[in-house]
Amino acid sequence: MLRLIPKNWKTDTYIIGLVWLSTLLLIVFSHEQPHLHVGEAVYMVFRGLLAVLLLYVLLPRFFYKGEYALFTLSAVLAFAVFGSFEEGVIEPFFFPYTRGADPWSVTGVIYMAIETMPMIAVMTFIKLAWDSKEAQENLVAAHSEKMESELKFLRSQINPHILFNALNNIYSHSLTDTGKAPDMLLKLSDLLRYTLYECSEDLVPLERELVSINNYIAIQEMGLEGRGFIDLHIEGDTQGKFILPFVLITLVENCFKHSFDTQDKGIEIRISIKAGADKLCLKTENSFDEDHRTENEGVKEKGVGIANVRRRLELLSGGEFSLTHGRNGDVYVLELEMPLKTKGAGRD
Repeated sequence: MLRLIPKNWKTDTYIIGLVWLSTLLLIVFSHEQPHLHVGEAVYMVFRGLLAVLLLYVLLPRFFYKGEYALFTLSAVLAFAVFGSFEEGVIEPFFFPYTRGADPWSVTGVIYMAIETMPMIAVMTFIKLAWDSKEAQENLVAAHSEKMESELKFLRSQINPHILFNALNNIYSHSLTDTGKAPDMLLKLSDLLRYTLYECSEDLVPLERELVSINNYIAIQEMGLEGRGFIDLHIEGDTQGKFILPFVLITLVENCFKHSFDTQDKGIEIRISIKAGADKLCLKTENSFDEDHRTENEGVKEKGVGIANVRRRLELLSGGEFSLTHGRNGDVYVLELEMPLKTKGAGRD
């Protein structure tokens, strides 16, 4: 029986106890001269035990599991047993010359049930309402925990991906141009510091996200070596604005990967970021060669990154975003609109 009692049993028991006490007080003051007969007190305690049986045993064991017929049958049986005990034992003992003088009868049991029903009904309403509130809170908590776990998984996919590509570029230059390697390592160090230590919050400063994008692009530019060009254009007021982390940099990283995986030369990448009062617009355009032997691999990776970003936006932005992408000839175009938060509203 103890295993069936919910974790909020103390609180709703206090509330139900107040209902029971109020009923007891009604009996006390129902007499011309307020008093409480010991037999009436025994009645109330006995009927309180019936309420405990109904609310803490039968309700969770049958009603909450959808076994309504069993619950109804058990409740009727409980009323019959308690009513019979009251008719056959309590009344003859405490009221031998009044109610106890009559023999046991079904009518007496029904009368006991009718008398008890108002109190049981109020207690049941309170119990159902309280349990419903707890179930809703548990559902919200479970959803929040699921979201947090999913976001951690999505983030774990992003960090190694960016790190792996950057290290590949640095390794290539360490073999051919050792003069560039130290600067690339510094930019990579700052990028990792940002992704590992500064992105634990749901929102990060837009300016810091843009610095990381600049560092990432600088690392990629060093590996471009005349095989194409990169154009980054940022406009708007970025101060005091907050944004979801890993969204922009993931899409920028995919933009590079899509081109690098499908082209050896003639790479063209254009990135435009516009910050408005409460909205940010990102547009990326990258060339690709659909006849390149690694094209399928590149498109597949790009699809994974976009799906990752879309899922994070769905979880954290409440659906307030627009993300479109597709081919326009030999150029892959992606456009994103997402909400920006000001410093005052950035932590809600």
